[in-house]
Amino acid sequence: MKYSFAVTGYCLSLMMGSIQAAEESVHCAIGHELKAALAGITPGTTLHVSGICYGPIRLTSDDLLLIGSTGDSKTVLQNAPFTAPQEIISIIDASGIWLTGFEIRNGLTGISATDDSSFTLHNIDLVDNTKNMALNNASTQLSNISIVTSNN
Repeated sequence: MKYSFAVTGYCLSLMMGSIQAAEESVHCAIGHELKAALAGITPGTTLHVSGICYGPIRLTSDDLLLIGSTGDSKTVLQNAPFTAPQEIISIIDASGIWLTGFEIRNGLTGISATDDSSFTLHNIDLVDNTKNMALNNASTQLSNISIVTSNN
């Protein structure tokens, strides 16, 4: 079963224009660790991510732009093999987080945000998560989001 919805009025080019600083790349398919790249990231960084990356992923720095691949080789964020389901992405006390071009799958929670966090999701597929999103004192903007669940 697939649900799709879009929120109009937000433009990705405007969002990306407000964040200008360092650019980095993480290729999870060749052994790079997304968690390690995020550990030392500075506010305003654009991070290009490809492959299948394993959570949990914690975002605690302001003004980050994470760009995944699209098309047939979309960037996947999921639980590590042989681990209990957990939150895939946790946004904690961070504002100005932008995620675009990811499939977030098989988590206890796909994305959680707390402590006055604010984030934007664009071109995101939430696939087979127990809960797709959990917000606690946080805000979000959504554009081109798909929610896919298996009929098990």
